[in-house]
Amino acid sequence: MTDTHTRDNDRLPIEDRQRQLQELFDAFRKTQIVVTDRLHGMIFSAITGTPCVAFRNRNHKIKSTYDSWLRAHEYIRFQDDFDIGHTLQLVEALGQLGTTEIQPPNLTEYYGPLRKAVVGQA
Repeated sequence: MTDTHTRDNDRLPIEDRQRQLQELFDAFRKTQIVVTDRLHGMIFSAITGTPCVAFRNRNHKIKSTYDSWLRAHEYIRFQDDFDIGHTLQLVEALGQLGTTEIQPPNLTEYYGPLRKAVVGQA
C-alpha cells in the first residue's frame, strides 16, 4: 500500500521533483496490478501501463476521468460497486492480459502542444 503524497512533497526542491516522480513511476511499473480509489493511482497506472481496478469514490473525478480518457484502455477497469467477487474477477482478468492489450496512451500527442505553449519546447 502506498500514497502518492507526503508532507515533504510541498517543500521538495524543484530539481528533485523529476527524480521523485520517476521513482514513483518505476514503483508502479514493478507492480502487477493496482487496486485504488484514488485518481492519481488510476492515472499513474495508465501512464506506466500497469493494470488497474479503480473504484468510485465520494466525488465524480475517477469515474469522469475513466469515462472521458481511459475507458478504451483494456488494462484500466472501473468498478462502481464494492463487490469483492466482481473485484476478484477483474483482477484475474487483468492478470491474463498480454503486452498487446497494455498500450499506455501517447501523452506527447495530447500534451505536447500544451507543453510547447507553456515552456517553449515539445
